[in-house]
Amino acid sequence: MATKETKAAEPGTAVVTWRDKMAAVTKQAASSEAPKGGFLSFKGGNMSYDDVPIPGNVLKVVVVDFLLENAIFKEKYNPNKPASPMCYAFGRDEEDLAPHPDAPEPQNADCATCPNNEWASDPEGGRGKACKNSRRIAIMTADVLDKGPEAIRKANIVMCKIPVTSIKNFSLFVNQCVQALGTPPFGVICELSVKPHPTSLFQVHWKVLEKIEDEDVLQHILAKHLAGEQKMFQPYPVQEEEAAPAPRSKKF
Repeated sequence: MATKETKAAEPGTAVVTWRDKMAAVTKQAASSEAPKGGFLSFKGGNMSYDDVPIPGNVLKVVVVDFLLENAIFKEKYNPNKPASPMCYAFGRDEEDLAPHPDAPEPQNADCATCPNNEWASDPEGGRGKACKNSRRIAIMTADVLDKGPEAIRKANIVMCKIPVTSIKNFSLFVNQCVQALGTPPFGVICELSVKPHPTSLFQVHWKVLEKIEDEDVLQHILAKHLAGEQKMFQPYPVQEEEAAPAPRSKKF
C-alpha cells in the first residue's frame, strides 16, 4: 500500500515558525496583562490618585513590584512645571545602578562612585544628596482579590514614588515579607498610609495585614508582576526645550 510522503521542511523553517508563534503568544500575554492605571501622589503628605484625595490617607494594596531609583534634576522642583531628571537610574541591586541609556545628561559611569550620590552634596545645603534616592513602586488595590482571576487580570496598576525619608519604612516592610513570611511583597495584602512626621513633614508607611495563601490568586498576581516589568523600567519622557521667544521687531 502506497503511503503519502510528507514534504520535508526546509532548513530553518520549523524554527522560525515556532519562534514566530512564541513571539505572538508573548505579545498577546503582554497585551492581556499590561498594567493600566495612573499615579498615586503623596504630595504635601496628602495621598491622592490622579488628583483625587484618598479618604483618611489609607489604602489596602498589593505591592506588585518595585525598583530602586536615583534621579537628579537640573532645576529646583516646580509643581507648576513638571520636568524629567537630567540623569536617572533604575534597578534591583544598588551596586549595579548606573545612568539609564536614555538619561539626557549622565553624571557618572555608575551611581556608586557618583559625587552627586554622596551625602552633603545637595546644592541647597544640608546633609542631603544632590541625587535623590527613591523607590519606584507598582501597586494595585486589594479589593480585586475577592473578585476572581478576571478582575485581577484587568486590575489597574498604579505607580508611586516614595521620598528618601520613607525608604526605611518600605525596606522594613520588604524584609518582613521576605524574612518573616517567606514571600515576595506581592504575596501579602498591606495597608499603605501617609502620616505626619515632626522633621520630614510626612512619611509613607507599609503595614502587613495578611499573607495571601490562595495559590490561584498568587499565580495571577505573579503573571501581573512579570507582565509589568517592562513598564517598571520605562524611561522618563524626553523633555522638549522651550523655544526662545521671537525677537520683537524694532519700530522705526
